[in-house]
Amino acid sequence: MTARAEIAEKTRTAHEALHHHPVISRLLADDLSLPEYARILSVFRDVYVAAEERRCALGVWPEFSLARQCQALCQDAPSPVETTAHALHAITTVEEALGMLYALHGAQFGSAVISKHLKKSLPMAPMAYCGLRTEPDRWRSLVAELDRECLDTNALERASCGALHVFDLIASKARENAEAERRQVYT
Repeated sequence: MTARAEIAEKTRTAHEALHHHPVISRLLADDLSLPEYARILSVFRDVYVAAEERRCALGVWPEFSLARQCQALCQDAPSPVETTAHALHAITTVEEALGMLYALHGAQFGSAVISKHLKKSLPMAPMAYCGLRTEPDRWRSLVAELDRECLDTNALERASCGALHVFDLIASKARENAEAERRQVYT
């Protein structure tokens, strides 16, 4: 089994939970509004920015930079970035950083489905992020790097933890986003 397949298996529950998350799943709702779309994208923007800051702080994997995704998300959700870098400080190893990058580069595959849906349900939505496509050569390189770096069980576990940190942070930020929205409605 490849490292990618093993990481996918170890993180499947957390990954699939995001597909059913009450906030994140709204991206595929027919009644999604433009303000709601922007609020959801702000969750992803904050996570991508935090991950790119963490990658830079660790000084690893420049070839797997998230700068392109960060720029697109800042364009689509221009509200101020909420600093969440501290949330990824648990990522301290090369393998954890690679797992984090695997999860976020892999998210581009899902954005293709979201983009197709949004073109019908919310055609006026800014789509710099959802319009991005996974770069096949970069993705192949990342998957090959996973196989090289995760030769033993401990390294594979660290990479899986990096991906899980990302999934947990997305869920947490989405929950915070929903709670803040509810507070705003009731004040």
